[in-house]
Amino acid sequence: MKSTKVPWLEEWRFPSSNRSASVLNVIRIISVETSTIEQLWDPDSSGGQSRSLLDEKTYRSAEAERQGSLNDISEVTDASGSILLLSFFGLPVTPEKMIYVSVILLVTILLILTSLLTITVIATSESQRNIIGYYMTSLAISDLLCGTLVTPVSIYGALDESWKADLKSAVCKFETYTELVLIGSVVYIFMWIGVDRHIALARPTRYEVEQTFTRCKCWIIFSWVTSALLCCPILFSDMPSHFIETTFLCSLDWSEMMPYTIAIGMLVFVPSFVCITYTYSYIFSNLRHPENLEDSQKTQLENDHSFITTFFVIISFTISWLPVLSLRAYEVFIQFKVQLPNLHFSLMWLAIASGAWKLFIYCMMSKDFKSSLCRILIRPWCPGYATRSDAERCLESGY
Repeated sequence: MKSTKVPWLEEWRFPSSNRSASVLNVIRIISVETSTIEQLWDPDSSGGQSRSLLDEKTYRSAEAERQGSLNDISEVTDASGSILLLSFFGLPVTPEKMIYVSVILLVTILLILTSLLTITVIATSESQRNIIGYYMTSLAISDLLCGTLVTPVSIYGALDESWKADLKSAVCKFETYTELVLIGSVVYIFMWIGVDRHIALARPTRYEVEQTFTRCKCWIIFSWVTSALLCCPILFSDMPSHFIETTFLCSLDWSEMMPYTIAIGMLVFVPSFVCITYTYSYIFSNLRHPENLEDSQKTQLENDHSFITTFFVIISFTISWLPVLSLRAYEVFIQFKVQLPNLHFSLMWLAIASGAWKLFIYCMMSKDFKSSLCRILIRPWCPGYATRSDAERCLESGY
């Protein structure tokens, strides 16, 4: 491969600001042996302007001279001022792809920030360091790992489609493995939360005896270890993992691995679904008929808001993932892939962003959590306020 110089691209004048810039600093055209140069000269255009049609799939950006600053973003515009191509860190990016990258970056930031805040609040607030707090910490760690190990690969994959095939295969295997481990651990944690809430309502007097911190930690470790072991065949077998261009994520072709798909479903999703359905059906059945409850059970429901909080966390996760799973099931049923890339992208990243909603649910449903979060956020501005009441007074004072 060798660089090809195009003389009339040496300088480009921008009509809006009457300034010129070297387009070769923005785009480097590399000729490939199997490709052809698709350029058109339009002599009838005003001012003898030249118009070049650059096929993004034909030309690839040079690897050298990539800048390390976000300020190194250049634009190529035609005579009307519309953007034809962007150069981001030396990588040619269309405006449509830049929108995709922005959405993925936003989801990444939300996952990291909300998970870090959740972990910090639970770790620093004594009222949140309970059994449910441990389970919520595990969920927050899953979101944090998703924002640091999974979504950054999607950002790079969206920017640069020319990364080496062998590297892509290795990275895709690891990303697919990480995705499944995180989803499996989250689903298992939801199941243990349902069991915990069922015991808290059915046997409130024996709750502290049956649900100890040691037992809670064992269930969390079991969830992570089991998920990691069940997904090991992805790393140590010939299961193909492909980079999906519509969602910028790596995934397995589940239709070609039906035995493994059924095994994962029977060991992870089916037990969790049955357990969650039974436990929360029991809880809401008692909420509709409180006259059948004992005094200790009524007191537990009145004082413990975790029943509703955990329910909304599970519901938000289900609602976020249901559209993309329904679309996938529909495609399998009709044996045809829906040719709507934007739909696939939107539904998938709506599902991934479900982890960010937990923080907002905690704040809406738990006054203690909200107060602890406020105390953490205002501490740099009000260093003299340490308690919750002091934090509330600091907020009211306008600082």
